[in-house]
Amino acid sequence: MSVDYNIVDWKVTLDGFLEPSSYRMEPWKIHTPDYFEYYTAEVREQFIAKSPRTIEPIAGQIAYDVDGRLVGTWFQEGTNGYGGVDLDRYWSGHLTFAYDRFDPRAVVVSIGTFDGRSTQGAVAGNAPDPADVTIESGLVLYELVSYEFYVDGQYWNGRQLAKSPVLVAGDESYGVVAVQLVRDRELRVEAFPGLKPEEVEGFSGAELTYVR
Repeated sequence: MSVDYNIVDWKVTLDGFLEPSSYRMEPWKIHTPDYFEYYTAEVREQFIAKSPRTIEPIAGQIAYDVDGRLVGTWFQEGTNGYGGVDLDRYWSGHLTFAYDRFDPRAVVVSIGTFDGRSTQGAVAGNAPDPADVTIESGLVLYELVSYEFYVDGQYWNGRQLAKSPVLVAGDESYGVVAVQLVRDRELRVEAFPGLKPEEVEGFSGAELTYVR
């Protein structure tokens, strides 16, 4: 059994959500600070002891937006931000370039629609870092691949307590996401399921616009 909960502090607004109006569907989301800091030192240490993640912030992070950089969350233009246009699949227009929750040294991409379904993959070669991608970077290709976690060289299924899991990219390739930042808060995106980076010469004309 798992429990999903947050601490919401309306006095705190996360810097990593550049456009708060995009989160009208869940207005509390931009007010979710590091909840470990809201417990006594004794309780906080117990949380930390049971956390697989050992890299600060130990409680994790959900807000990564940096103006003029690829890193963070984007929404397909005209799809009502986080709320989407269809409540049954509100995430279909979401796109995030960030870092793994357990091993934040690893770049991961989560896309609401990729070959007709939502997909999350590690980045082959773990580069480029989306925090380094700017308008000047031009067209950037990310190959999405499967991944697993290992602890001390042994496969970890996430069901037992473990410390410092390492994300290891797998051999299965999902395809390529091509992106180009054209303005600080405007991104061109096209998915190429099943292709390798060397097979993608550029946008085909079917690219979509994403905004913060």
